[in-house]
Amino acid sequence: MRLALNADVVKQIEGPHVAAGVPLMQRAAEAVTEAVVAEARTIKKDMAGVRVLVLVGKGLNGGDGLIAASMLVQRGLAVSALVVGDDVHLGAMHSARAAGVDILRAPGAAYDGAREVPGIGDLIAWSQIIVDGMLGAGARGALRGVPLDVAEAVRAAPRRPVIAIDVPSGIGVDDGTIPGVVLPADHTVTMIVAKPALHLPPAAGLAGRVTVADIGVPIDVPADVLVPEWRDAAAQIWPPTWDDDKYSRGVLGVLAGSETYPGAGVLACSAALRTGLGMVRHLTGGRAGDLALREHPEIVGADGRGQALLLGPGVAPDTDEYAAVADRLARAREERTPAVLDAGALEACVPLLAEGADAELPWVLTPHAGEAARLMTALGEETSRADVLAAPAPLTRELARRTGTVVLLKGARTLVAGGGPLRVASAGVPWLASAGSGDVLAGTIGALLTQTAAGAEAGGRELTRSDVADAASAGALIHGMAGHRAAGPAPGRPIVAGDVVRALAHVVGELLAGRDPAGENSAEGSGGGLLRRFGRGRATPGTLSR
Repeated sequence: MRLALNADVVKQIEGPHVAAGVPLMQRAAEAVTEAVVAEARTIKKDMAGVRVLVLVGKGLNGGDGLIAASMLVQRGLAVSALVVGDDVHLGAMHSARAAGVDILRAPGAAYDGAREVPGIGDLIAWSQIIVDGMLGAGARGALRGVPLDVAEAVRAAPRRPVIAIDVPSGIGVDDGTIPGVVLPADHTVTMIVAKPALHLPPAAGLAGRVTVADIGVPIDVPADVLVPEWRDAAAQIWPPTWDDDKYSRGVLGVLAGSETYPGAGVLACSAALRTGLGMVRHLTGGRAGDLALREHPEIVGADGRGQALLLGPGVAPDTDEYAAVADRLARAREERTPAVLDAGALEACVPLLAEGADAELPWVLTPHAGEAARLMTALGEETSRADVLAAPAPLTRELARRTGTVVLLKGARTLVAGGGPLRVASAGVPWLASAGSGDVLAGTIGALLTQTAAGAEAGGRELTRSDVADAASAGALIHGMAGHRAAGPAPGRPIVAGDVVRALAHVVGELLAGRDPAGENSAEGSGGGLLRRFGRGRATPGTLSR
């Protein structure tokens, strides 16, 4: 499980090390230098004379950039540092000057310790690599003033590699929002631990590959964001033992599919069976029920004993099955039955969840952005789909708080809120954006929730909201892995929901065997959690304490 911490928390945990004089800035600069050197070698093998422009803001982030600049000069690169603010880290500036870094001042910047360049267009054109040290993790709000001018100039110029220090300048560090112009990075080197925005949409898409640099600060605080990995998904699967029967392995009741959308029930039931549980009870009659039984004769078409429910796929308010879903929801609330709510069930649950924050339920709500907007509006806060896409993490947390449930917001980076830290699961491949994929996801989560509920029942303990969130995030991850396997190696191939269903059993088998089903390509597109310890490199003399 990878984790991310809010900027204020990181500042607190590094504080004692700063006070003790630990050279955190030099270690951070070493990590940045390593990243720049690797990029420079793709331009010229011996790196001699490769041109690097370091954008320098005030404080620690700019200090990291200046120390990295001094190290890069020692490695034979041509380095200019462009100051964009009114102040710099004095010890780091001393080191940069001593190393021979060309120190410049951006037009409009108030810093008086360097000559001003008449325009930054030529300087950007001169550079082959740009290092973004303008704003660090402690910055808040949109870019403005000189940093905004510089970011816009870089964005307007022909593309060249940008390496960000800690976070790309301009992103919402703790919530993943994009409050204005951002300087996108091809590679982000973040210190100590990832910051939430490096995993949260939409900002995560602007961070490029992410390297977490271990600069010697241990982490002993609770996470603000968790990113489950394949081993975490494997831990949510309960393989049967010789003492199990179909009931102890878990029984899932499914109300899915309708005359209008009969295939949704088939896909949801198929996914649940392929993910692994003892029995599926399909509680929908008519055409949807007949189709599911033809596809899977092992499905039981009668109500009865079970540990969890899956309600709503393929059911809309204008279908006959909607009333049955609403009735089952009311019973599930009264009996506190674990349940996955999708599609039509999200509409039907609103009257039951208006007071949800006062009565937590072991339910997973699985909206996409449009459904999340309608839920929030129905619960009293006018919200559009655009609002959800602009700030998905805050909204998912708020929806979980208002309903007292676990909320899984579907997307390329699926978010799970409720039951502890926010969780982020990558969808694996963009080919999953196809009809029926959500039905497969709902069935996958339904199977894992059923297994978890059966395990809690066998252990004589109550299912917790954290248990429910773990099952939901593991379901999203397994669904993504199955999509990855179905689509094949990048760039992949077109897939349909049935292809994902057929891949599920293989993925589960690989997980239980202790293997990553998708290999290296299953990691997040941003590059995931490569950890590096501080290592070689030496700065010129100066005060390097952060």
